[in-house]
Order: sequence, then structure tokens, then C-alpha cells
Amino acid sequence: MVLDYSKWDKLELSDDSDIEVHPNVDKKSFIRWKQRDIHEKREQAKFRMLQLELNIETNEDLKIRINKLIKAANEGRKIGLNIEDDVKLSQEGETKLQPAKATSPEQPRYTDMIESMLLQCVSDGSSQEKIITKLHDNLKMIESALKDESKELQTLQEEKKKHITAEDMHTGWDSTITSNSKPKQTPSQPSSSSQTATSSKKIDSNSTSTSGSGSSTSSKVTTIETLNSPSAPPKPRVNEDGLEELLPQTKEFGELPKEAWEQDFNFMMRYPFIVTEGQKDALTMSAFEYELAGDTEHTERVVWNSTLIQLCLHLGRDGTKVFYKNIIIPNSPARKMFEETVLATYTHIQNRCKILAAEHENEEAEETIQLRSVDPDVELLVRIPEEGSEGYKIYESFSKEAKEAIDAHSLDALNEVLGKMSIEDAEDFVGKLGDSGVIQVESKIYEPEEFEAKRETALEQAPTIDDVD
Repeated sequence: MVLDYSKWDKLELSDDSDIEVHPNVDKKSFIRWKQRDIHEKREQAKFRMLQLELNIETNEDLKIRINKLIKAANEGRKIGLNIEDDVKLSQEGETKLQPAKATSPEQPRYTDMIESMLLQCVSDGSSQEKIITKLHDNLKMIESALKDESKELQTLQEEKKKHITAEDMHTGWDSTITSNSKPKQTPSQPSSSSQTATSSKKIDSNSTSTSGSGSSTSSKVTTIETLNSPSAPPKPRVNEDGLEELLPQTKEFGELPKEAWEQDFNFMMRYPFIVTEGQKDALTMSAFEYELAGDTEHTERVVWNSTLIQLCLHLGRDGTKVFYKNIIIPNSPARKMFEETVLATYTHIQNRCKILAAEHENEEAEETIQLRSVDPDVELLVRIPEEGSEGYKIYESFSKEAKEAIDAHSLDALNEVLGKMSIEDAEDFVGKLGDSGVIQVESKIYEPEEFEAKRETALEQAPTIDDVD
């Protein structure tokens, strides 16, 4: 009778007796290393399959949305004029905001991915033909990735089926037997030998015995001490606008130089809590501050590092490792996509800061301080302080243009000088004018005829009873 052993083919057996090692290598250690290597490779394959399933689902959904944009562009729609409307168009009829296989709430939404892609397409003010070409290029890149990832996933799944693991084991059947036995009675008093035989820590639950019974109950307590217990990640504060504030670790990450791949990777693995949507936005906002201050080099560095966080988020769980595995390859699609995203983001920040700076200059130009009398019967006079006085010392500290206006006793000339100053400098200058006595307030003295004419004019302009009614 021929025995069929094929059912055992999937068992991964190890016959330790057949292993031959070098005399200087411990055989038991070698066996443990081999077992550990098997388990590590199995875990890596398991994680890779989860990552591929997520990528395939994401790319399939993105493919549907990009096809909608291409179809709309072919029908005459101007893509890129209003990115927000284009994102809404791609989302029409779709119910999923994120991949169903997403393993983290920080997983980017499809709307964010489409918006990022459109920003890259219109970053350099391309024409509609170029935008449509870029959409087709993105579609081809996604289709190519789908093909490669599907093939790799199929290979890993077939390899997994070749061996039986603990995950494949399941309960065939089980049974439960219930017996109504009486509970055992505890001895009235435990012997001293049984108490001393246990080396574990014991706590007496009845420290004082009652007069009727001398028994006591002991419980065994096992104390577990954890070494190097990791502390909870810091929770960022939220400002009045509902945005997260920049954590010190995130700010330090933004200071790292560009293309320091190993340094960036080690930092993100050490502080994984900075790889969130909120911290990415906070770091990007700090780039606006550097750009407004004229620190272009610092702005580029912060944009570079915030884009690293953004793309690691797009890859979901363990996206940092997956991203850096591909980004370090020169001229790879991942490197090209990263550099295009950095350029698009920096260009957007640069243009936006120019607009903000122009608006700020216009506001400052509109806000000026002028010397005017509120009361029409009061006149402001410009006088030169007496030489040798404290006021004259202040007068000597004025600029040449200001002293010329004072020497001309011209209030209009002084107002022209004030109009060229900032608000802070103008306020300080007006204070010095008052302290030095350059500006004096005097009441107007009218001639009788002039006063009567002024009074009649005021009476004519006063409202009558009919006007009030």
C-alpha cells in the first residue's frame, strides 16, 4: 500500500538533527536565529500585503476620479480655473471619503489627493492642453502602479498558501461539560509551611480575626515592573481658529536641511507623533511667517520637510518606511512627485505672501497721522522754540526736512513730513512737537464784520422747526 504524504507538504518542519554548523557557532543559537528569520520574513510579507491592498484600493478609486476630470475636460470644461469645483466634480457619485482599508484616521482623503494633483498640474500656469496631458500622465502612472502591485500581491498570496501558519489554524468543534460540584471548603487555618513555601509577595486580606474564627485569607500578588516604559506623545494645543499649534519636535524637524534623507527618516521614526495632518498644517503655516520675513532659504527648508510629512501620510500606516524606501532612488517616480509637490507648494506660498505684503503696504499707506484742528475757532500755529530752551534741543534733533517745515511756519509742510512716516514714527514725532512747543493752539480773533457774517451763516445752516418735524 502506497502512503500519500502530500497533505504534509505545507508544513514547515525543521529537523534540528540534520543541521550542520561551523564548530565556532553555537547550534542552538543558530536554530533560534533561523526561526527568528522565518518569523520576521513572514511578518514583513504580511505587512506588505496589507500595504499593497490599501494602495490598490486607493489607486482604483483615484483612477475613477481622474477619468471624470478627463471626460469633463474633453467636453469643454476648463480644468484648473477653480480647483475646489474640480475636486467636487471628481467626488460626484462617490460615497467613500477615504479607502475602506485605511488603518489610521490620519489617512488622507481622496479630495486632498485630487487637490494636490491638480495643484501640480496648474503650478506653472499651464494651458488646458498641458493640464489634460498631465492628467493622462497621472492616470498612466496609476495604471502602471496598479498592474505592478496587483502582480506582487498575487505572488505574495500564492507564497503564503504554500505553508501552514498559526493564523490558518481554527477551531473545528468544541464541547462544554458543566458539573454541579460543591465548592471546596478552605482550611480553617493554613499551615506555616505552606505560607513560607511560596516566594511570591502575599497580602493578608483579614489582618484582624474575629473572636469566633481565627482563619485568615491570603492572596498572591505578582508585581510586574516595566523597564523603559514609553511616555505618551505630547498633545498639541489648539488655537482660537481650531488649528493645532506647532510642537517643539515638529519645529525642530522643519529646521533639518534638505535632502538629509537618513536624518529625516531617523527623526520621524523617533517622533512618529509629528506625522499627522494637524502638525503638517502647522509646519506649513510657519513657512508663511518665514517668507513674509524675507527668509527664503528657511521657507524652502520648511516646505521641503512639511511635504515629507504630507506624502508619508498619504501612504497610511508605516508610510514613513515605504516612502523613504522609494524616495532615496534618484529619478524615481516618487522622487519626481515629491519635488513637483514641493515646487507647487512653495510657489503658492510665495505668491500668496506677495499679495499679503502688498495689502499690508496699502493699509499702512492709507493710515497716516495729520495735524488738524477739530474746532473751527481754534488754530494750530507752528513756532520755533526759543534758543537755549529744552524745546530747542528737541527741535535740533529733528530731521532736516522737519526743521525746514518748522522754519517755514507751515502746518501743511509738517503734514507732508508726517505722511512719509510710519504710524509709530509719526506718533513719536507728534509727541515731540508737543513737548518742544513747536505746535501751539490759539483761538481765532474775528473782526466785528467777520464775526457777524459767520454768525448769520451759522443761523442759516441751523435746522428749523419744520425741518425737525
